[in-house]
Amino acid sequence: MGLRPPAVLVLLALAAGAGRAALQGEASRAAAVRDPTWLPEGKLLRVSAFGERLALADLYWLRLVQYVGETVIARVQRWDALYPLADLVTDLDPRYGYAYQVAGSNLAGVAGLYDQADAILQKGMRNVPGRWSLPWTFFNISAAA
Repeated sequence: MGLRPPAVLVLLALAAGAGRAALQGEASRAAAVRDPTWLPEGKLLRVSAFGERLALADLYWLRLVQYVGETVIARVQRWDALYPLADLVTDLDPRYGYAYQVAGSNLAGVAGLYDQADAILQKGMRNVPGRWSLPWTFFNISAAA
């Protein structure tokens, strides 16, 4: 008679869960940005992107978000890759206003790196002059420093 379809689905779900638990730690270590010196230079990557610089900017933006998340969750103060990632994203897409705003806020508010926050926000104000939130964030960060 064999196994019934619901039983097969339960067995497959259990096997998938066990496999995920076994591989999750290694997968998160493999994608982690550990050393910012291994990040490519934004201006060179922009030239060699073959028209896909916005897709690369989105990829590195997701890495930046993951980096912030894993650093906050791990409660380890290792913010050395935050500015290089933000700089890379904004070199690839200089009009990525949200990246300037969020990176500047996190550099100052979470990491306490006010000089780097000022640098990324000033870069944003030069490249996206119509984004009102960048001078506002810059002013608030400068007042808090």
